[in-house]
Amino acid sequence: MKMRKSLAGRTAASLLIASALFVSCVDEEEEEGLIEATETKNESISSSNIFEVAPETKTLKITGNLGGKKLYVARVNMGDYTISKSDVRTVTKAESSSASISLSSSVSARAGADAEIDLSAIDLGKKQKYRHFVSPKFDIPVSSSRSAVSPNFSVTPISRDVGTTKNIWIETENGYEQKPATLYATGTYCNVWILDDYYATTESKNKVSESTAQTFAQKFDAMYPVIRNVFGNEAEIIRVTDGKTRTDTSISDVSDTGSTVNIVLYDIDGDYKSDKEGEYSPNGTAGFFFSKDYYKTTTNLSGDYKVLNYSNIGKYFYIDSAIARLYPNDAISTLAHEFQHMINFNMKDIKLGKVPDTSYNEMLSMLCEDMMQDFLEIDDDDSPKNRTQQFNTYYILSGIREYLDNDNAVVSYATSYTFGAFLARNYGGAALIKEISQNDKTDNNSIVAAVNKINSTSLTFDKIFQNFLLALTGNTTYTLNKDAKQTLSSGSYSYPMTAYDIFANGYAPEIEKLPSNLPSLVASSELGYDGNGPVLFKNNAAIDLRPQYGISLHTLGELSAGMNDLTLTFSDKGSADLYMYVIVQ
Repeated sequence: MKMRKSLAGRTAASLLIASALFVSCVDEEEEEGLIEATETKNESISSSNIFEVAPETKTLKITGNLGGKKLYVARVNMGDYTISKSDVRTVTKAESSSASISLSSSVSARAGADAEIDLSAIDLGKKQKYRHFVSPKFDIPVSSSRSAVSPNFSVTPISRDVGTTKNIWIETENGYEQKPATLYATGTYCNVWILDDYYATTESKNKVSESTAQTFAQKFDAMYPVIRNVFGNEAEIIRVTDGKTRTDTSISDVSDTGSTVNIVLYDIDGDYKSDKEGEYSPNGTAGFFFSKDYYKTTTNLSGDYKVLNYSNIGKYFYIDSAIARLYPNDAISTLAHEFQHMINFNMKDIKLGKVPDTSYNEMLSMLCEDMMQDFLEIDDDDSPKNRTQQFNTYYILSGIREYLDNDNAVVSYATSYTFGAFLARNYGGAALIKEISQNDKTDNNSIVAAVNKINSTSLTFDKIFQNFLLALTGNTTYTLNKDAKQTLSSGSYSYPMTAYDIFANGYAPEIEKLPSNLPSLVASSELGYDGNGPVLFKNNAAIDLRPQYGISLHTLGELSAGMNDLTLTFSDKGSADLYMYVIVQ
């Protein structure tokens, strides 16, 4: 595995800062949401190698053994709204009393349009293979009286014999319709249905056979107890509702498939085009869990709750039939992904009455795929690790804790997974994931509580995130290139989450596919960027910062031998939500 090339022995300028350094041009009058920086901060390299630059910080002075170390700046948006590129700050001056500082050009005004990156111009479109569906949430209060909605329904359990048929609600271009499906395989824990329109004895196009159904039943039966050992259990209730209140009742009283998980195969969204790589389902859905199936309506609902009329009433998730045929390993990994969503709905929504954010939920589903990779005998290319190149290229498009509900959602998956993979490999592996999944919190609070419980620490989320920034700039203590701890097991399986190197050649960012003005702002080899790992930008690259821990990473070069003090001066004003981190390593 190749790490970023060393700059040791280079005799060029001690500290190189990207050409055309600039000072933010703002009106003399204080702008809304902007902070004027006036404070000086003193730090020592002996105690840390990452230093926070708050919105109020004008000057950062670092002392210690700095010689030969590389210098990076991470810009981070701590807020819930995008920070405009006009409100980002940059380094305007670098000085040292112990060694000469040579700048590639004098400090100047903003370098013009070519130093600004318009994120709205980046549309991944067909660059993504497929995505998962995000289930909406239904906030129906529990009934104070069981008489409000009656759970007393007569239900006849369906036969689990292969060949049994039933109608299953799916969404089509004409809205929701019931489509006939046939049961082609059963396991101890699951039924596998194929919609009749997508069955064929000889598989082709978007049609699959009984053999695929049998494979899915076998794989799901094997993974079922292993996944539940970490994430918890799926719900055993159905929410009976009239749209005003709900009553939770036993699933066996309401569902004709009882406690059995139903896996339904069909061409989701009807988007199959051809077998040609790149044409097939460029934005298609690989699979989904929809919490609507945990509801039963007692009357015809409208508005936001209308979709509940089309509940299949039971434990259901859905897998794309064409993906199951063309990319079987992806489809099997998707089984694990969607099962986590089903369990999470019970562990957080039903048991706690808390609705986790989408990024958190998707992170856990991809970590489920990650920890089950060896168990399911899936290659890296068919695991969430295959999102690493997208992360390295496009991480600026989505905050680390943000979810984009559009065609660029693939980047949110990439950022969520990369952060989650970092957590697992640095803070406890499957044991950490179990604590995140089963504690009584959601989102950042859940992550922090789990990290501190498993590691007997008292870290804040911001400190954990700073360690993530270290991993993104080549730190060897905090890195994804190490195996996660294996302190949890299910039978003989100990949930290995193997090391992978985000700086490896195979994950190198596709810089040439970025908008035309972007490659010129990517750091060059003289600034210590060899084209591997997350894209590193020059200091003068002005980039909109996405909300919820959106970042941009910048390299300033290498410090000369013998340097033991460094003073960095920053732009006068910037967004109140913009925090910068100077990283020395």
